[in-house]
Amino acid sequence: MSPQAEVRLDARQRKTRHALYEALDALLGERRYADITVTDLVQRAGVGRQTFYRHFDSIDAMLEHRLSDDLAGQLEFARAHAGATTHIRWVEDVTAFAFARASQQRRLYRLILSGQAGSGAMTLFAAQIGEMMNIASAQPGLLPEDPEEARFAQSYYAGAVGALMLEWLIADNGLTPEQMGAMFARLSTPLA
Repeated sequence: MSPQAEVRLDARQRKTRHALYEALDALLGERRYADITVTDLVQRAGVGRQTFYRHFDSIDAMLEHRLSDDLAGQLEFARAHAGATTHIRWVEDVTAFAFARASQQRRLYRLILSGQAGSGAMTLFAAQIGEMMNIASAQPGLLPEDPEEARFAQSYYAGAVGALMLEWLIADNGLTPEQMGAMFARLSTPLA
């Protein structure tokens, strides 16, 4: 479901989805993702099995939808701030926004970034980086000018931010999303 369709959900539907998301988060604290069933989710959320399937085709689809909502928010933020500041500051701000979202859903992002959530979530994450690269292309000096290097930039940034975010979530070292955004920008700046 697109973010626009999400807006059209009534209060009861939003409440049901929220209960299912909360149930998934709680269950992730208790067991491996692969061991969670729809029955577990609906019992924890206090909704019926048919209700779950009116909203989602599977647990993977539910997880991907939740991630999609977060990613849409980040794209909106990135577009709103494109060109408003230096390219390094834009990278810091957009990355800090992503880290702030991840800090609010630590279990979910650890699951996705560790590869346990399946290929659909990782595909969404990689597509997000592609969209960010499209926005970044309007930022002078942010992307490599060499076409051969630019071909690999999406994979580089996706891998770099994913690895850094996963390490941050695992380490739980007290660094703020803003500090992580600044670190990513520093680490991404060419050394030459």
